[in-house]
Amino acid sequence: MFTSIRFKIILLTVIPIALIYLLIFGFGIYQLQLHLRADVEDEMRRLTQQYAGIFSGF
Repeated sequence: MFTSIRFKIILLTVIPIALIYLLIFGFGIYQLQLHLRADVEDEMRRLTQQYAGIFSGF
């Protein structure tokens, strides 16, 4: 089957670069999710300790 030079350039350069960018973006989103989850857990821990301190005062 005859393929044009334009198709070969797209196939061999643009698609691999796009895949690399998608992998980097996906890894960044994953790291962001981990940090956000840790931040929420820290905030919830701080809030429960604050409420425990308020209730232990009664």
